[in-house]
Amino acid sequence: TAKNTPWQESLDATGSLAALNGIIVKSETSGRVTKIYFKSGQFIQQGAPLVQIYPDIIRAQLEQAKAQLTLNQLNYQRSVQLYQKHYVAKSDLDKTAADLKNSQGAVNSLEAQLSQTLITAPFSGQLGLRQISLGDFLNVGANIVDLEALSPIRVDFSVPQTYLGKIQVGQTVKIHANAFADENFAGKIYAINSSVDTSTRSLNVRASVPNTQYKLLPGTFVEVTLFFGQPQTVLVVPQTAIVYSETEDDVYKVVNSKAVKTKVTLGDKLQEGNVIIKSGLNVNDPVVSNGQMKIDDGDTVMSPEQAAQVSASQQKG
Repeated sequence: TAKNTPWQESLDATGSLAALNGIIVKSETSGRVTKIYFKSGQFIQQGAPLVQIYPDIIRAQLEQAKAQLTLNQLNYQRSVQLYQKHYVAKSDLDKTAADLKNSQGAVNSLEAQLSQTLITAPFSGQLGLRQISLGDFLNVGANIVDLEALSPIRVDFSVPQTYLGKIQVGQTVKIHANAFADENFAGKIYAINSSVDTSTRSLNVRASVPNTQYKLLPGTFVEVTLFFGQPQTVLVVPQTAIVYSETEDDVYKVVNSKAVKTKVTLGDKLQEGNVIIKSGLNVNDPVVSNGQMKIDDGDTVMSPEQAAQVSASQQKG
């Protein structure tokens, strides 16, 4: 029988998972690794130390620069006092001011270099496998460890340009990964590309999916279902009940045990093997769902229950 079922317009696509923030932590300075503060696979908080590169040479240079800065500050203060009393020329005052700025710049530069010897996490996330060992000499740009912010995680997918007028930020998506066959993950669209890809005529879309248990990992292939509009109730019959032709689509509706060929207007096909009927049938109308090639309009038909009763009575007779 034709039946009502809840339905919401949707589109299936394929996507790929990626971290909202994902980097390879690299060394910003060269030197020997003296301390490693993390373990492979560890969750790390933003600002937590990861690696210490030998800092003593830069620290010594910094102390020397700070001493020079203190001396230049005293020289500048004396020059100001002498200049106010007209004991030195303006050029002498300018020279001590320039020396003070140069020494301050040297201190700032060495402090920045010293800070680069302690590598910290730029954001909270999950660490990957360690790629260095204690005592390694690292060059600038050397890989240390992957760092991925896994919750929420993002999914990138594309939709045909024909859906351009329907898609918008905030729409719900359902994510399914083969690794979790019985589980779906819900998310929402938060970004849509500003142009259509001219080679595929598709629009790239990005959604955010909560991942508090860190089940989903970057790089995973996923199936994405994008929902449009509001949920509604629709009339459906099995797709096997439809008699397709070039001019129209029909079903054999059963009226008083007679097969009545009835024109119907079809909607979307559903995953459960049903198809939406927009017009031509009412709820609870019985239809022939198998063997339509064996009957014509007006033939007498029986339900499986009726056929069983007839067969039973014949056997008794």
